[in-house]
Amino acid sequence: MLQRVIKAEQLDFSENNSTPVVSSAMKFILPIPKMKGEAFEVKDWEGNSVKGEGLKFFNYKDNCDQGVATDGQGVIIFNGVKPATAKALQTKIDRLSKGNPENLNLDNLKEILKYAKETIGLEDRYDSDKDFINSKMNAVETASTNHECYGLHRRDDRDVCQAVFLIGKGEFEGPGASPQKFENGAVILKQGDAVRLIQPDQFAKDYRHKDGEKITELSKELAVQNVSKIEKTATIDFAMKKKQR
Repeated sequence: MLQRVIKAEQLDFSENNSTPVVSSAMKFILPIPKMKGEAFEVKDWEGNSVKGEGLKFFNYKDNCDQGVATDGQGVIIFNGVKPATAKALQTKIDRLSKGNPENLNLDNLKEILKYAKETIGLEDRYDSDKDFINSKMNAVETASTNHECYGLHRRDDRDVCQAVFLIGKGEFEGPGASPQKFENGAVILKQGDAVRLIQPDQFAKDYRHKDGEKITELSKELAVQNVSKIEKTATIDFAMKKKQR
C-alpha cells in the first residue's frame, strides 16, 4: 500500500488554522567548510527538485536523505543534544580538524556523521545555513568554541513558529532530499518561509506554547488535520482543538 504524500502547499498556516509555538532546544551546529563537494539532488519546502554540490547524508529520525552545500555557508544541525553528547561530538570534530572546523574534508564529515549515530546516538540531523543560525540561534556561552556557527547552540525563544499536527501516517515532501516519513502522526512546522516535519516525540521535548507553557497533548493543543482527509490539491481548513491563548 502506497504511503500518502503531503506537500507544504496543501497546509494552511494562517493564524486561525495553526498554533504558535517557540523552542529553546539545544542543538549542535557543525559548519561545513568551502570545498569541492559531491553532486546531489534535494527538494525545497514546496517539493521542487534542486540540484547542488556538497554532501548527502541520512536523517534516521525522519527516515530521509538530506543534502548540505559545501559553499562555505552550509551547516549540519544535530537535534536532541545534551551537554555531555555535545562535548563528545566537539572532541571528535576538534581531533579531526586540529581545532578548526575549516580544516575538515568530506571524509572527515562522513566519519563525524557515522560517529554521531553509532557512538553517541545522534540520529536526528539536518542541513541548514549560517544565515539561519545567526538569525535564529544563540551560542551557549558555557560551551563557546570561538568559531562562527560551531558548537552547542540554543534556539532564540522569541522566534515564533506556526505548527500543525497531522494525525495518521504518510510522508511529507519538504526540505529533505527524499520525503520525511511518519507512522504515528507528525508536527509540520512553518518558520518564516521554511516548512519542515518534526516527529511528535522530538517536538514535545523541544517546543512549548508561545507563553512558555509546556505542550502535553499534541492532538488537543495544536491545530489538527487527519492525513486521510487532506485533498490532493486543496488548501486545508483545520479542525481546531488547541487551547485559546
